[in-house]
Amino acid sequence: MKTNKVLGLVLFLVLVPFALWFSRGRFVQGENSFRAQSSFVLCDSSVTTSTDGKMLLPQCRGATGTYQDLAIIVSDGLKPLLRGGSRAETILRSYLQSKSCLNASARSVTNAFASAEYRMGDASTESVHLFVTAESKELAIDVNRCILSNYVKSVESANLSAEGKALAKLKWDIQKRREAHEDVSDLLRQLEHARVVVKKHHKKVIVTSSPHIIDKGLR
Repeated sequence: MKTNKVLGLVLFLVLVPFALWFSRGRFVQGENSFRAQSSFVLCDSSVTTSTDGKMLLPQCRGATGTYQDLAIIVSDGLKPLLRGGSRAETILRSYLQSKSCLNASARSVTNAFASAEYRMGDASTESVHLFVTAESKELAIDVNRCILSNYVKSVESANLSAEGKALAKLKWDIQKRREAHEDVSDLLRQLEHARVVVKKHHKKVIVTSSPHIIDKGLR
């Protein structure tokens, strides 16, 4: 009798989790999911256009180094915005506060942000593809756009920071000369030239494909 009770308890412990897993799987599979993708290129040089007006992507690798170097640069900029990143929670909170009109639950929004991931394209195109999966196509596209927008802003912020550091010494010298009532015209020319040179090495994000739905399926 005691053995039967032990066997019954073991079966109970095994079957209950399985039943819960199965029922959850059935429930989740009944929910639609939408996968949104956007694509961009990170470059140092300026964008030019062909004679027919089409955009010509700059040669990114020559400016940023090897394809592996580019992958590291992109990773350093994107990972803080994705799940577990240093800025991910701040961006999520800001989105929840400003996007309450989207008619999406906080759980749905949180899951959409948690699903965000990126993939490097092949070395010939050097494109970066950003993906977000959500319960509605509007949410998937909007969260993708939000993350992409924050990435562009982070690149612009990094440019300004690098420029400030590069020009700091010249600005300091100009300030000291002015305090001493000395001529600063030559330093001002140097500052302007240095600013032009630094801007040529600014990183630039070129969005080659705006957020759009690429897949609709069942979770």
